[in-house]
Amino acid sequence: MKLGLFGRPVSRSLSPRLFARLSRLLKRPISYAAVEVYPGELGAAVAAARDAGWLGANVTSPLKEEAAALADSLTPEASALGAVNVLRFGQTVVGHNTDGEGLLDALQCVGVAARGKDALVFGAGGAARAAGWALGKEGVRRVRFSARTTSRARRAARDLGKFFPWTEFSAGAPIAAHLWVNATPLGMHGFPDRSPAPKSLPSPEAAIDLVYGRRTAFQRDASVRGARVEDGAPMLVFQALRAWESWDRPLEAARRAKLAESLLRGCGRRGAEVRIVYLTGFMGVGKSAAGRTLARKLGRPFVDLDAVVERAAGASVAEVFARRGEKAFRRLEREALERAAKRRGAVVALGGGTLLDARNRAVVALTGVLVCLTCSRRELVRRLRPQRASRPLLAGEVFNARVAFLLEARRAAHADAGITVSTTGLSTAEVAARVARRLT
Repeated sequence: MKLGLFGRPVSRSLSPRLFARLSRLLKRPISYAAVEVYPGELGAAVAAARDAGWLGANVTSPLKEEAAALADSLTPEASALGAVNVLRFGQTVVGHNTDGEGLLDALQCVGVAARGKDALVFGAGGAARAAGWALGKEGVRRVRFSARTTSRARRAARDLGKFFPWTEFSAGAPIAAHLWVNATPLGMHGFPDRSPAPKSLPSPEAAIDLVYGRRTAFQRDASVRGARVEDGAPMLVFQALRAWESWDRPLEAARRAKLAESLLRGCGRRGAEVRIVYLTGFMGVGKSAAGRTLARKLGRPFVDLDAVVERAAGASVAEVFARRGEKAFRRLEREALERAAKRRGAVVALGGGTLLDARNRAVVALTGVLVCLTCSRRELVRRLRPQRASRPLLAGEVFNARVAFLLEARRAAHADAGITVSTTGLSTAEVAARVARRLT
């Protein structure tokens, strides 16, 4: 089954990893591609996907409203929200929205009771409206939208009030509530990491952050106030499962919950402290030294992939390249990575070219957190010049040009890292400390 994701940006999306794991759990062949699409170009992307045999696609920011306008018909949920995060391709294009269902499932999964209580939703965009829809369907007493653009918040309250007359929807400044939902981009990669909640606001019983994969200021703030805090990983997983059901067939609730548990466990719900930490980056950035120090700091096992290859081959990396060639080295490297991927919680220093192999990229995406160490080109040249004899890919007379060529060739392979840390001008201990802070 061919599926995919449209949005911008999508390089850090967990959806490809989720559907790869879902394919294994269901024993169903699923091809899932994340495609960068600019606003205004969704129609062309959908046409190309349909021609390629896709059965449907997820849609993420900033294309959800464009998807709603593009669809030939909308489900009641999508119509109510004015936004689409799932497209189903057939004779026509059907737009659906699973964000609200995903949040409802997530609340039940983590045991947060909302019925009859007051909720405060930060934001007024598509995610906030989906949260309001879910809370209205759950039977909360009041939903307050608080956003920078008051007119959008008022419009969300007015639109949703038509569907849930038993819930009082309003918009304005934040007020006390039992449940907070952060549906703003604050805390996401590329956005400021600050809490939208005023310091004077009383603590809620629970706070749900739709941001996943990192400990945000909103989560820290709510936790310090004494609230129970949950991130957006359960909602992400459940909305993905609901999307799958719209393309395939409905799942029984027990089956859905069991699949969600497996997906959450496999895709980072327990956080970086139990997942493998993979260090990538160009040769000379200090992956091995930083990895060894980071492993000691975190109390984890350490794996140096090049060292594992050398032990298996009974020869140095340079000797393997010289005697058996790069192809043989890459095969040994792939086998070493597959063994390392079974070491729960390890810190693994990858080779500079490990991620050039698509299979290796898939193994890393499915089992761990990818951290890219970078360094200025001038600093790299300074570090690598004395090591030329032990670096077979740097052999030759045009050293500077070779470094520049390899840096550019490997840039795309390192671009999917969720965490990037520059090592320029830093000691090994400082690099390890920065990585450790980013992991938490």
